Amino acid sequence: MIVTAVYDCMVLLQALSKPDRTSGNCFRAVIDGRVRLAVSNATLLEVEDVVNRPDLRERVFKVTDAQVRSFLDLLVRVSVLVADVPMVCRLPGDRKDEKHLNLAIAAHAEFIVTRDNLLLGLMTAENPDAFAFRAAHPTIETLLPETFLARLA
Repeated sequence: MIVTAVYDCMVLLQALSKPDRTSGNCFRAVIDGRVRLAVSNATLLEVEDVVNRPDLRERVFKVTDAQVRSFLDLLVRVSVLVADVPMVCRLPGDRKDEKHLNLAIAAHAEFIVTRDNLLLGLMTAENPDAFAFRAAHPTIETLLPETFLARLA
């Protein structure tokens, strides 16, 4: 069974910089055809922006220009671009992550794969925003990459 997922920026960047680790295995599941990865223009722009910040590239990601180009080309080839992502869900605690929620909704994704505590908290938090999200979108789960891989197994 193929599942549809949204990977947040950090999961994608970890897949680039550490392909033999958990996030890399999540990306490999896309390449292997087990996951339909939904991306938006905002997703692609964020990944490209963050990985091209000189201080982060040198200190955190430790990747070459050629590796970045190759990864971004592959990401575009193996993903499904969702061109129209309406703003239907707000995330007051972290507006920059709204794009992942709205992409998941637009793509009819079952999963958002992330390490972001606010996004992960939507599944368990006892606050009005989490309750509202779960009520409005009961088919979307936010999961750590490790948990997501276990679900695929």
